[in-house]
Amino acid sequence: MLTLKNFELQVNDAIVRRGREYFESQAVTGLEEAEKDCWYATVKGNETYMVEIRLVKRNNIESYSCDCPFEGGICKHVVAALFYMKEAFKQTKPISETDLKAVAGLAVNMSEGEIYTELSRRIIRDNTKGGFIDRSAANKLAKEIDALIGVGEHHIQQGDLRDAFIVAKSVLPEVIKVITHCDDSGGNIGDVIFQTIELIKVIAKAEGVTTDLQEDIFSFIKSAVSRPVYFEYGDFGYELTDLYQALALKLGKEKVYLKYVDGQIESVSPDEDTYRKKYFLVRKIVFLKAIGKGAEAQLLIQQHLEIADVRKEEVNSLIDRKDFSEAKRLLFEGIEIAKQKRFPGIVTEWEKELLRIAELENDINKIRHYTKRFAFNMRFDLAYYQQWKNTFDAAEWKKEIENYIAEVTKNVELQYQENKGSAWYFPDTRLLELLSPMLIEEKFYDRILALLRSETDLNVVLKYHKFLADQYPMELLTIYLPAFERYGDVSGGRGHFQALANYMNMVMNAIPEGRQEIIALAKKLSRKYPRRPAMTEELQAIVQMGEQG
Repeated sequence: MLTLKNFELQVNDAIVRRGREYFESQAVTGLEEAEKDCWYATVKGNETYMVEIRLVKRNNIESYSCDCPFEGGICKHVVAALFYMKEAFKQTKPISETDLKAVAGLAVNMSEGEIYTELSRRIIRDNTKGGFIDRSAANKLAKEIDALIGVGEHHIQQGDLRDAFIVAKSVLPEVIKVITHCDDSGGNIGDVIFQTIELIKVIAKAEGVTTDLQEDIFSFIKSAVSRPVYFEYGDFGYELTDLYQALALKLGKEKVYLKYVDGQIESVSPDEDTYRKKYFLVRKIVFLKAIGKGAEAQLLIQQHLEIADVRKEEVNSLIDRKDFSEAKRLLFEGIEIAKQKRFPGIVTEWEKELLRIAELENDINKIRHYTKRFAFNMRFDLAYYQQWKNTFDAAEWKKEIENYIAEVTKNVELQYQENKGSAWYFPDTRLLELLSPMLIEEKFYDRILALLRSETDLNVVLKYHKFLADQYPMELLTIYLPAFERYGDVSGGRGHFQALANYMNMVMNAIPEGRQEIIALAKKLSRKYPRRPAMTEELQAIVQMGEQG
């Protein structure tokens, strides 16, 4: 997992170097939390770019994006913003081992590992009441354990990888016990466990790590993943298993690892369809291929094609060998199985693989079929829409898009007629919902206006304000006025009245020609609801601003 504390260890060195240069040259000019855990930063490069970073627990990086043209994954602007955030969030320097002993009152002859084990136990005991840790105590416990993990991270920064591992291997076995008797609805204990596992991953993959240390990490993981608690209360065991496999390959521990994987598979009864069984079967196939036992891997694949991840592994292998015909056969077969099991997500996954093959074969008709499907599947997807559009020239696209609009309009009308009397919507409302993303992309603003004419839901009208206000001000005003009145009719409470007043003021500023009509409506609503003094007060302010303006 990419985190603020270790991202530079997991990103390409050249990107990290350029990002650091941007950060140190003060190219990051702003940082703002636009909503909870969603941060925006402005980074000056050849142009000014906007970076968005989403965090979990103020440290784990859930996602990132930048509006620069770079297409190689994480860019230097994101890295610069991460350095900026890391500096902004930086905590005090971790306390030293000597300080820890003094604070905890521990014997001076205790080893560092014993110190961290004992400290972890004390933290857990101090936050446990009646054998249970409630949510508040769990949050407090997580913060205190996080301080210990910070010592391990500090060791990494200093290049002391073994000392960092001592911290992690002392803390993790103690904290994993907590997960069985605590209220972790806030996710704080689980997050601390994941952070500790991430610390171990970083140590194992760090530049300069010795083989002896990797051997020790391998042995530690071997012991940890043998305990059911790592799998039964979260994905902790799977995270460790991924590292266990990587180390097994590096250290030549094939037999040890395969014995473990076989044990996990055999522990699940043959008639059970569990995630764990599927996961370890896929792990075994990947591992067998990696150690040159392709025939064994292939036999396992053929025995378990009913498992989606196994089928995907085989499809990827066939695509790599350019055996597109067999890959498509497996995909179509997988689609039928997924439909029978009612797994629409897997159907979509297989169809995206068919699109990938169509691209490799340059099958334009198939590319059009799947990109059109994915462009409007559940929600509008601009990337697939553009890919669909790019398969046509300008004249062809004009015809194609008109055909699509006609097709959607026909389907909506038919559905409305079938449900007439029970339908909760009007056809134009449904068409606006289905077509507006595409109409906006094509700048068919006149068609949006036409579909919006009978709309009285103010929140819906507001969505299209920025597209229509400049070109169709008075036409838009005729839509706003009944929408304002309806909003006033159904509103209750000062908050709604304030919102109505704000919207009316916004429209007066955007469409000054309609100022008098909006003032008249404000007066009408005040007269209409004399027993709503809060509404009268808010709308009177609109009347005064309008008359003064």
